[in-house]
Amino acid sequence: MNKNLKKTVLSLLVAVLGVMTVFTACGPQDLTGLVEELNSQCPVKQDPMTIESAAIQDNNVVVTFSVPADQIPISMLNAVPGAAETMKAQLLPTLGEGDFKDIAEMCVQENKGFTFVLQNTKDGDKFSLAYTPEDMKQALGK
Repeated sequence: MNKNLKKTVLSLLVAVLGVMTVFTACGPQDLTGLVEELNSQCPVKQDPMTIESAAIQDNNVVVTFSVPADQIPISMLNAVPGAAETMKAQLLPTLGEGDFKDIAEMCVQENKGFTFVLQNTKDGDKFSLAYTPEDMKQALGK
C-alpha cells in the first residue's frame, strides 16, 4: 500500500478522534446520549472531511465521514488486500489513549464495538474500519 496514502488516512482518523472528544467533554455521560448528541450536530466539518452521521447499529457505534475523492481514493483502499486490517491494527493503540479513551471505556462498559466509515463524496464508495468490543478492551489494555 502507498505509505503516503496510509499516513493520510490514519492522520485523518486521528484528527477525527479529537473532534469526537469535544462531544465527550460537553455532552451526555452515557454512550447512547453521546452518539445522539453527535448525530444531532451533524454534519460537522473537520477539513478535509465531514462527520455525516453517528448511530448505534447492531451493537456498534457507527460514525460515517464523507471525504473528498481527491484526498482519499476509497476505491484504491478497497483494492489493496489487507488494507483495512493493516490500518485497523495501526490505529488500535490510539483508541485507548488520550481523548478517545473515554469513548473506548463507554464502548467496553456497554459491550459495543466502534466502526469508522469513510465515504467518498464523488461516487459513494465506502471503506470501513470496524472494531469489536474485544478490540476496544485490547486498546484499553483490559
